[in-house]
Amino acid sequence: MTWDEDAIEQAAIGWFKSLGFSYAFGPDIGPEGERPERAQWSQVILEGRLSRKIAELNPNVPAEAIEDAFRKVAVLDGPTLVARNRQFHKMLRDGVEVEYRRKDGSVAGDRVRLVDFDNLDNNDWLVVNQFTVLEGGNNRRPDIVVFLNGLPLAVLEIKRPPSALRIDNCRPIRIRFHHFLITMSSLSLPTVSRRRWAPSLQESNGSSPGRQRMALTTNQRGCLNLRP
Repeated sequence: MTWDEDAIEQAAIGWFKSLGFSYAFGPDIGPEGERPERAQWSQVILEGRLSRKIAELNPNVPAEAIEDAFRKVAVLDGPTLVARNRQFHKMLRDGVEVEYRRKDGSVAGDRVRLVDFDNLDNNDWLVVNQFTVLEGGNNRRPDIVVFLNGLPLAVLEIKRPPSALRIDNCRPIRIRFHHFLITMSSLSLPTVSRRRWAPSLQESNGSSPGRQRMALTTNQRGCLNLRP
């Protein structure tokens, strides 16, 4: 059977659509696209979506505190990639801590929600393919990126075996995507060694595109079924 990475990519996108995710083609929402949602190619957060959703989810928080929360989640200040990722995970789970001054001059503390966990349908779910990121002379283009309220939460790489089993072939996940909580190859998931991927489906005679699609679907349903 002829290998067709595009067919597998489209099958993955179709699965997300079946859950109710919106879909966008990466170049269309790029800085030079028909419906730009990024000011620069190095930008990985869809800032318009994030800003709108934060304001919508926190109607009683003053605008200056909303802006402060936006800055904190957009520019993480941890010393390492792992520290920044943990910092983001805490914000996503618990909200972003902010302070603002009341009309009487006193200072109030609050938490700005990034996600509506009580009503998952009240969030902005988006899947994007061919999402180009340019930084420091590097051109990276993850095959599929999953966004929640404008925040990139997961990346899928569609790779032909055996290259799918080498994490070096999924370098896009290392470029600026400090917010990722899940990274996945079409055949595999990261191993503890961080150098290779653990196959989710093994066959002695290799993996056909049909089996590749089955493996990806299994991984998606197990790790990326973000909606009920």
